[in-house]
Amino acid sequence: MSADFRPWTARAPRPEDIPDWAGLIARIAEQERQNWYEKAEDLEAFFAQQDPSDAVLVLDDDGVPRAHGRVTAWKEHAVVRTEGGVDAAWQRRGVGRRLLRWQQERAARIGAGKGYGAVAVRAQHDERIASPGRLFASEGFEIVRWFNEMHRPLGPGLPETVVGAGYELLPWTPEFDEEARLLHNAAFAAHWGSEPRNQESWAFRVGNPEVRRDWSLVLRERAGGAMVAYHLASHDPEIKRMHGRSEGYTELLGVHPDHRGRGLATALLGEAVRRFAASGMDTAALDVDSGNSTGALALYEGLDYRVVNRAPVWEKLVQLNP
Repeated sequence: MSADFRPWTARAPRPEDIPDWAGLIARIAEQERQNWYEKAEDLEAFFAQQDPSDAVLVLDDDGVPRAHGRVTAWKEHAVVRTEGGVDAAWQRRGVGRRLLRWQQERAARIGAGKGYGAVAVRAQHDERIASPGRLFASEGFEIVRWFNEMHRPLGPGLPETVVGAGYELLPWTPEFDEEARLLHNAAFAAHWGSEPRNQESWAFRVGNPEVRRDWSLVLRERAGGAMVAYHLASHDPEIKRMHGRSEGYTELLGVHPDHRGRGLATALLGEAVRRFAASGMDTAALDVDSGNSTGALALYEGLDYRVVNRAPVWEKLVQLNP
């Protein structure tokens, strides 16, 4: 670890740190009123898939984590995503800036190890929280994309589920997981900010405890039986406590490129919305890339979703020494 965090103690996390690390993340989320935050199971997935030196914890004199940072390198592109945060009691001490510089240094080492000449370091935050944007801008990052958080009330006038005659709507059961992974990779191959999912990362995604199988669906062709579209949904009970709404969330929605324009995404989302409501939810929610080229934003607006918040994606191209 080359970044200087003195006078504080900083080190890579260990598996036994998961409870305290998750506690720090939850505390920051509470302080910032974030819509979602990582739980212990997400940190377990980190240790299963990444080198612990891809993360750092900053500790107080009692060994309590007060700040954290992490990087995740894309496997097929010179892109490194960052995550992190600082306890409110430790803000305005320069900890966040040191974390961001550590992330840039770590990203550079990862990129150099892969033989890249440069690596794009990306960060994202809720637009309502202004301080990260000021920090990113001061470190030379620029906004390259926006993501929209969209909500739909689950009152009267829910959409009907209309599936074309050539397709069959089925619940997403575990035996569909691998076919759905391959379909997801095909559906998102040309999407900005997406890379193929391997079996391990996909297993963690669909196996997350927040995933609701009863709200998750697939569409198959009646002739041949190939899967052509899917909807993965989740429920975070903390949303109710923190924000006062019961939310059914669309994690992923995808259609094979050869089957777009046939109303399949509308059918899946319409059925999901009805299932959210039947389960007692009062809000349907999702996030969408504002630059999505498939017309997703218009699709969601047509189903009465409305933008309630935005999140900028910041990027800095870090040149590596030859």
